[in-house]
Amino acid sequence: MRIKFLSVIVSFFLVSFAVTSCLDTEEIEYSPDATIHAFALDTVHGVNYKFTIDQFGPDGVGLIYNQDSLPVGSDTIIDRILIKTLTTASGIITAKNAEGQDTLFNYSDSIDFRGTMEKPMRIKVWAADMQYTKEYTISVRVHRQDPDSMNWTKMTDNFANYSGYQKSVILGEDILVYTANTTAYKSSGDVINKGRSWAQVSVTGLPENIKLSSLIAFGEKLYATNGEKVYVSSDGASWSLATDLNKNGKVEMLIAPFPKNEGNLLDISGIAGIINNGSQSTFAISNPEATAWNISSEEVGSDFPLDNLSATSYLNATGIQTIAVMGNNRNASDTTSVAWSSQDGLLWIPLKTSSTTAYCPKLDKPSFFYYGNAFWAFGGKFETIYTSEAGLAWYKADKKIFLPTEFKDRGNNYSTVVDKDNFIWVIWSNGDANEVWRGRLNKFGFARQNK
Repeated sequence: MRIKFLSVIVSFFLVSFAVTSCLDTEEIEYSPDATIHAFALDTVHGVNYKFTIDQFGPDGVGLIYNQDSLPVGSDTIIDRILIKTLTTASGIITAKNAEGQDTLFNYSDSIDFRGTMEKPMRIKVWAADMQYTKEYTISVRVHRQDPDSMNWTKMTDNFANYSGYQKSVILGEDILVYTANTTAYKSSGDVINKGRSWAQVSVTGLPENIKLSSLIAFGEKLYATNGEKVYVSSDGASWSLATDLNKNGKVEMLIAPFPKNEGNLLDISGIAGIINNGSQSTFAISNPEATAWNISSEEVGSDFPLDNLSATSYLNATGIQTIAVMGNNRNASDTTSVAWSSQDGLLWIPLKTSSTTAYCPKLDKPSFFYYGNAFWAFGGKFETIYTSEAGLAWYKADKKIFLPTEFKDRGNNYSTVVDKDNFIWVIWSNGDANEVWRGRLNKFGFARQNK
């Protein structure tokens, strides 16, 4: 690495600073403070990256580093960059020259910080009394991965000895995959080990005709319906009738949860569903306690998807929490997959486009979610991921956003969930490939801080 030093040897300055006044022989006491008070580099791509100063690093050596790593490719900027701020009590800082001698560190000129993530730069601060010193290492961290690219990992190829329909949900910190009214598989663990091993769960209390596709998580419980009655579970294993939700007619479908969100200007929280009162099927939403329904007068149209629903929650541009869902398109002549959105669970609007090019093609059992400030959808032949900013105009994703080639033409015995760490979980149970994969945009794995 290239560091510029003044040619003057510091030992020239290491003289006694005990100065006696010519007038009154009063001794002046100089500060023993040898700490760095502030550190900052010039901007990188117009951004000021905050540096942390850890005064109590290992072996008493202070650490100076940026928690939020610089973007990929920043090596071409930090090879010659100015230290904008380096504040000490004395202003005297040294570093070792080629001969191993302490020489003044000239930080008024540009510095080469390449490679300091692997081999930090070491400097020494001298107190004004020239007796006390403190050493620091400076590490400028740079991302080595493209933040906007996908990274996929196969967690296991021994998920379950099962082939057929499944539905996955997240309950607390656990992932649960239901394959029947009596069987589920659960995976727990930390961010590294979750998904690598699965324990079979014996499920009780669910009827044989339960609609696995209706399974949703709301609050700290799971809910499902068999097309008539709602069932509830606190642990995913033991289920019982949700009596209070079965008083207004047949609960034909549970669409999506409206999770409690302080950013929701409408203050909506509950379970969105479809209730048949004997004469028509209408939309409804439960109260936040999931003990009563608020039933809409809006009848469920023939185009609203009822099978293989995939739901997602997001805040729209005006700060209103919105739910969007996508499922199997019931219109046989339609060649598109259409998302439907609602802000209250009572009125659902199709996000349709008249474009003949910017649309999401008809996907069998689509996976649909809001991720990285855009909607994502995939399914069918698993050839690509489709994205949309508003759910209307859809395009094939950039080549950085992709599905593993192993997914192509596998069929639809799979399920998908997205966890709180922004991992996209894809679980397969199609006989010859009982696998669990997880993917994530690299940027969601980067530690970030407020700037």
